[in-house]
Amino acid sequence: MLSILVGINDFWRTLSHNHKGTAKSYKDDLRKLLNRGLKELPDLKIMICEPFVVKGGSAIVKEKWFPALMLYQTATKKIAADYKAG
Repeated sequence: MLSILVGINDFWRTLSHNHKGTAKSYKDDLRKLLNRGLKELPDLKIMICEPFVVKGGSAIVKEKWFPALMLYQTATKKIAADYKAG
């Protein structure tokens, strides 16, 4: 079993560190990671968790984050559905 929870730092750095990543590059990179894992371990079971933020945590979360963050969440859901379908 492989559990993956990635993406929020990719997104957050686009806001605070001038990172040029996008939801598309996140999606492409996550697919590459999954394909590599499944190539090496064909019977691997994967749990993919969507990136999320917690309001009131250490990061100062602003409402303006959510339209763009939702693109990362949507990409994660799409990938999970694609891999579940087989």
